[in-house]
Amino acid sequence: MWQVVSELGPFGAAHSSSYGIFSMRNAIHLPHPARLAILGRLGDGTGGLLVMDPITGVLAEPLVRLGYPVVQATAIPTPTEDFIKGILILDDKARVHVYPAAAKPIAKLLAKSTYLYTVKPSNAQVSII
Repeated sequence: MWQVVSELGPFGAAHSSSYGIFSMRNAIHLPHPARLAILGRLGDGTGGLLVMDPITGVLAEPLVRLGYPVVQATAIPTPTEDFIKGILILDDKARVHVYPAAAKPIAKLLAKSTYLYTVKPSNAQVSII
């Protein structure tokens, strides 16, 4: 696992760096294992997701290479039938992506009441998507 983690770096701004950490499913939903997703930046500037069981540390799947730069991400509050809470990811072209694909129907149901706000620090311009 640590070899995969080393490929995933934090999102960096001028004075900060951070990862997005999302609890996708907690341990209460037996027999389904808990799931945690770590969203970060790969060396080429695109986003990557590391999905794992937070209790055992075992990867649920190989590193997910998103193929686009990530501007913002947020959890979808309503879980799927398998109790997975998806992630809405906004790319640098203002397109919204959903991970995992099984959460797309829920994202569509919630689309009219879901907003993402972005701010350009240089001129304080706010965009609502």
